[in-house]
Parts: sequence; structure tokens; C-alpha cells
Amino acid sequence: MDKNKLVKIVSVITGAILICIIIYYVLKGAWDQVFYLSSLFFVIWIMPSILKNINK
Repeated sequence: MDKNKLVKIVSVITGAILICIIIYYVLKGAWDQVFYLSSLFFVIWIMPSILKNINK
């Protein structure tokens, strides 16, 4: 299996798990955890694509 394909699969799986955990904490009402995990999601998955587009 190609390394890039494996990295994409792992990224999708971990991103989906993190989104499910965020939804769980929203339903539970633990807003401090929601804020922490949402910022973590933003920094790990969204920010690199934004920075890549800015540097082009």
C-alpha cells in the first residue's frame, strides 16, 4: 500500500473519531472539553491546509 494512501486513511479515521468524541461531549454538556477538542481538530486537520494555500 502506498504511504500517502495509508496516511490519508489514518487521517480520516482519526478525524472521524475526534468528531464523534466532540459530539459526545456536546450532548454530555462538557463545554470545556468541546472547546479543547475543537481547537485540537482545527490545529491538526484544518490549519495545515489553510497554511498550504497561503504559501502558494
